[in-house]
Amino acid sequence: MDKANNALIAPPIDAQIENQVCHTDSTKQAYRSKMRSGFAMLEIVIGIAIVSLIIAAAVVYGPKMMVGRKSDIGFASFKSIDTALVDVYNSNGAAYPSGTGAISTTTSLYNALGGATATKDLTGWTYSCTAGSGKTMTIVTTPFESAEVQSSLVDKINGRALPWTAAASGTNAVTITKTNVTCN
Repeated sequence: MDKANNALIAPPIDAQIENQVCHTDSTKQAYRSKMRSGFAMLEIVIGIAIVSLIIAAAVVYGPKMMVGRKSDIGFASFKSIDTALVDVYNSNGAAYPSGTGAISTTTSLYNALGGATATKDLTGWTYSCTAGSGKTMTIVTTPFESAEVQSSLVDKINGRALPWTAAASGTNAVTITKTNVTCN
């Protein structure tokens, strides 16, 4: 009964074509090796299309991802300064350090940041706050690679770091301010 049922099942399409095209065992073997070797043209075209789409996506979206990453680094640098300023504020009788110049020249801030190793990424950033109350404390970054990075950092600070405010300044630099503070 099983043999009868097997006889009713049609052979696969490849086998049907092989039987129509090939009449001897040697031509069947040649046909099989020809049919099974290498990739089909359609497979190659699909592979090339997929690789092309990946490359196009990288070209279009790669620079945008780098803008976000670079502004994240700038924001992290700002947050480390903010944390160090809070430490100085708490240990300095509720006053921020006064002074003007590079971050590394404001001793209490420089030390709170961890010294030379911790401030190497802040080279060129400046800090200023004149002694007294009701003053404005200002941090100015070094210029970033592009206006897009600058704009992204300004948005991040204004959106996530209140009461600080940020604005574009100069060529791709950012000025970050906090008003009504006491510095000494």
